[in-house]
Amino acid sequence: MGAPLLSRENASKIRTWLKVIAKLAENAEVFIDACDYDIEGSIIGYSILKYTCGNKEEIAKRMKYSTLTKEELQEAIL
Repeated sequence: MGAPLLSRENASKIRTWLKVIAKLAENAEVFIDACDYDIEGSIIGYSILKYTCGNKEEIAKRMKYSTLTKEELQEAIL
């Protein structure tokens, strides 16, 4: 089973999000990769930081978590 194909509508939505992220990255001083802590999430986070944020993958911090509770997320970011 291969990767799902993107519809034009979904591709357009992704393009919109990437433009927003790129705009926000222009004035950002800190970058945090908070994607899932697995291979897929790591690749997504790396790609966004490298190609959308302008090669920020080397300076970005990495959140490590496998939860969605407020307390554990706050602990993961410290």
